[in-house]
Amino acid sequence: EVAFTYNAPGQSGVFLLLRFVPGPSMTAAQPMQAPQPAVEMVPASASLAPVVAIPPQSPSSSGRPRWYLLCIHAEGFTAEQLAAIPAASKTIYFDSDQPLTLGRNHQAEFFEELLRSSQGSLPLISRSHAEIVAKPGVPMVTVTTV
Repeated sequence: EVAFTYNAPGQSGVFLLLRFVPGPSMTAAQPMQAPQPAVEMVPASASLAPVVAIPPQSPSSSGRPRWYLLCIHAEGFTAEQLAAIPAASKTIYFDSDQPLTLGRNHQAEFFEELLRSSQGSLPLISRSHAEIVAKPGVPMVTVTTV
């Protein structure tokens, strides 16, 4: 999971939580247990949205499996409100053959939509926050802060 946390004195907790989900072809080829949510990092008043079916997307250019980052917590939204947001608006799709740069410059609409109820949190996400690399054929990703 990728957790976006407050880093200012007096503020703590997670304001945005994204979960890695292997694409259908990855789960069919290589079974993988879903990661357990980092509930201990989410404020007690927050509730996590249920994981929903992700709409199919076109296959990657190489035919390799796709990965997804699905938002399961966004500050200012109840679990029901987050569940009502269309899956395409709370999901980032990426191929296992190309690195993904995650950040405001790269997924502006995604972050703006999910943090519309918590506008003060948007500047806490860097323009290029992290790079995600998935190993082709292996249900594993590496996240590096940039």
